[in-house]
Amino acid sequence: MKKAWLAVRSALLWILSGLHFFIVAPSLVFLGIFLDTRKHDWLQRTFCRRIAFLAGARVEVVRSAGFDASRTSFFMSNHVNLFDPFMLYCAIPQFVRGWELESHFKIPAYGWLMKRFGNVPVPDVRRPSDLKRMWRLTQDAVDGGTSLIIFPEAKRTRDGRLNEFQDGGFRVAQQLGIPIVPVSLVVPLSITGRATGCCGQRKLLCVCTTP
Repeated sequence: MKKAWLAVRSALLWILSGLHFFIVAPSLVFLGIFLDTRKHDWLQRTFCRRIAFLAGARVEVVRSAGFDASRTSFFMSNHVNLFDPFMLYCAIPQFVRGWELESHFKIPAYGWLMKRFGNVPVPDVRRPSDLKRMWRLTQDAVDGGTSLIIFPEAKRTRDGRLNEFQDGGFRVAQQLGIPIVPVSLVVPLSITGRATGCCGQRKLLCVCTTP
């Protein structure tokens, strides 16, 4: 009986979360056409906090004593589930966007929203021209005071263990002189894990350390 209730509750939370995303996200993108997105960043953060709430999660943030909230950086984090970018947006106290696979921009509705949101496309096929474009867009973002979220594993974990890191983000950080802030997401897989696909009441811990 308990399992049946949890399954029903999870399904309802997924439906509510989906409706919330596809109603509010386009509204924020539309607002960004007329107003600098930095001026309504608080609305975007509220949006992300509601996503966490609808996922049945409570986000707790821990920052090291030497963390500089005003320094434009690469925030490199482990990748547990599809809610991670929204949780990180709640936790990082500065204007931030992210690297995202260019193929994601082809996903109906979601891809268009993420492109308009300002994420930097990471080419699936690493042609020199595409990599140069990614570097240029990354440099433009950082020069404009926008920090970037990067998942160096380049994929979600299936069992909670870290996957092997890809070196692209580290190479770009070194070449462009961008500090790296290591971030740890401590997320129970049962929230939206690859193993269960369920939403439920859990605490998520986000730890931002010193570059």
